Amino acid sequence: MAIDDSFYGASNSGREGELVDHFLLLDSTRGISDAAAQQQIQAWLLGMSGRRLTSEEIEIELGDHLRTLRIHRNLDQATLSERAGISVRTLRNLEAGNGSSLRTLIQVLRALGRESWLETIAPVPTINPLMLTRQPKPRRRASKPRQRKHA
Repeated sequence: MAIDDSFYGASNSGREGELVDHFLLLDSTRGISDAAAQQQIQAWLLGMSGRRLTSEEIEIELGDHLRTLRIHRNLDQATLSERAGISVRTLRNLEAGNGSSLRTLIQVLRALGRESWLETIAPVPTINPLMLTRQPKPRRRASKPRQRKHA
């Protein structure tokens, strides 16, 4: 599944050609292979410039899109921070990309009803049927460690 043109547009900062909603990207990876999902996320990480975004740039972009999602839900910062159980200042820092904890991000995503995209970051491991044929038989007995002979 390729990223289509509906994912592109202007972000809050007015930069053309960037992903409008990163959560849409993450939701779009549901139900496709891990490799295809990884390709979509890597395309986002590279950005339109063709270079890999820094951690700081990703934080800023994520904050921009959290703000966009909050506004689309018609929530002010005070209401969302109360629902998430965090202070307004903490929410402002998260939206500004000024660093925040993973716990804060999770609380805000839950308050926005978007925690499901976290499954994309750590997908449930699947069993490859081909690997089952290559695995050794399980051990049935324990054995004592062998003593090394010194020469």
